[in-house]
Amino acid sequence: MGRLRRIILSKYFLPIVFIFFGLLAVFYAGYIGFGIPSDENYHFGSIKYYADQPITTGPFTHNQDPASIPIIRAIDRNPNYLYHYLLSLPLRGIEKLHLSQYTEVLLLRFINIILVMLALYVLKRCLDEISDDKLVKNLAIFALSVTGMAVWVAGSINYDNLANLLFVLFVWVSIRIIKKPSALLIILALILAMATTLSKSVFIPVLGIGLIALVFALRTKSYGFNIFYAQTKKSFRTRRLLTSSVILTALLFSGLIVERIGLNLVHYQAVKPSCTKFFKVEECRTYNVFNRNFSQKRSYNAEAKASFIKNTNPISFSGEWLYTMYNTLYFHLGDRRFESRAINQIIAFLFAIVLSVTVILSRAKSRLNKSAKYVLLLTVSYVTALFLYNANTYISFGRKYAFQGRYLLPVLGFLYFFVILLVVNTYRNRKPSQQKVFAAIWLAAVIIFIVAHFPPLLLAKETDSSWRQEFILPKEIVD
Repeated sequence: MGRLRRIILSKYFLPIVFIFFGLLAVFYAGYIGFGIPSDENYHFGSIKYYADQPITTGPFTHNQDPASIPIIRAIDRNPNYLYHYLLSLPLRGIEKLHLSQYTEVLLLRFINIILVMLALYVLKRCLDEISDDKLVKNLAIFALSVTGMAVWVAGSINYDNLANLLFVLFVWVSIRIIKKPSALLIILALILAMATTLSKSVFIPVLGIGLIALVFALRTKSYGFNIFYAQTKKSFRTRRLLTSSVILTALLFSGLIVERIGLNLVHYQAVKPSCTKFFKVEECRTYNVFNRNFSQKRSYNAEAKASFIKNTNPISFSGEWLYTMYNTLYFHLGDRRFESRAINQIIAFLFAIVLSVTVILSRAKSRLNKSAKYVLLLTVSYVTALFLYNANTYISFGRKYAFQGRYLLPVLGFLYFFVILLVVNTYRNRKPSQQKVFAAIWLAAVIIFIVAHFPPLLLAKETDSSWRQEFILPKEIVD
């Protein structure tokens, strides 16, 4: 046990974990055929669409052709455009090389891997800020690196990769503010919050909670507008170029937020307006998810909805939600998928029992500092928001739509950290005679769980040559 601990605490442990994760994502990017990962057709098509626009138009598009709806949906007033627009910039250069679509997809996937690797590094910086327990921090990052969906999303074209990076950057900057308030850091946190919103607007509630928590944290330090103004003036004198750049960037993103989110709320009373606000219903129904939801709502009338709600048990729904999150977090969910088998589920169930017993045995008092409590607040808020969103969808449609484990990825590293911290603290509070038994049980549980859910083994066992099939987009989108 002591040798294993020394390995985990070694200065080589995390570099090896990072390299392993990167290589695994690269392998996935090269192995899995285009269009198989979740929504990859949509993301690639949207990037292509922006790349085909005159560069002077920026991210602002108009008069979308209804024929493009099946691939890129309603794009003109979509608030989640930052990822697609930014990746369209390198794609403009890539297209000048006249490469095959497969090569274009591969290069864009590699850019996504870089984004995820950066997010993993920023996660490490966050954990360094909130804890000195190297063992727990290293284990949390390792756990994330061997989580199937973390690897699979990293190796695909997906806006989650940019949104997750921006969100974890927001968390890191917020932690720095809590420790030592700074005007430039506060402005940077606002920029990151706005950028995250324009990458994936569903982050708005959690970002709002984070910003409100920051305001309360600043008030406890008697930090007010006068101090903020004084720090800004001082920054102008000592770091004029940096300060000007940060403020101009904040003004730019404020304008982008007003143009997209603000105008959407004013004109359409929604952050993300429905496709039917711009196109005919039949045109919108060419997009498969819209058609699915539309058809379900027509058959799911008020009487059916009332009966469904009456027969829905909150406890059983919670169990189904946990199972679905598990089944779509460690296994592949996309246009082709593989899910857990009976042996995987049995191992996961036994692992959950060991964790539950550990929670019951845990009597350690909270030793979290203010920064850790802030991260815990964001983690709990995010998971709660996702659960409530899924519950609302379940009631609204009578189906489990958008129940995907990849939506947990933004806070999964933090979630691992707090769970591992609880386990390690419980171990440390046991008597020496109990520690050996406790450690043996947990070591066996972790090894068996990892082997049963190890991404390379799952890929080797569950995929075949058909997963390498190359999908081709409609000509009007590609050209």
